Amino acid sequence: MSVIIEDLCKLLEIDADALAVLAEAAPRMYSRFKIPKKSGGMRSIEQPAEIIKKVQYFLIDVLGELPVHPSA
Repeated sequence: MSVIIEDLCKLLEIDADALAVLAEAAPRMYSRFKIPKKSGGMRSIEQPAEIIKKVQYFLIDVLGELPVHPSA
């Protein structure tokens, strides 16, 4: 198992099997709603569940340390 997966499991206090289930279910773990825009119309919002937010912030921290190609 990779260090990143081990660290993520520790952060979330779950095992690797539960992490795999979470990854599979993640697309369905968003609240979807609409709010009015100032200019008229509606804005669609998709808010992740709290555990998905934790995973996202963890990945931002990890990926933020990786070098970015100048063309990116």
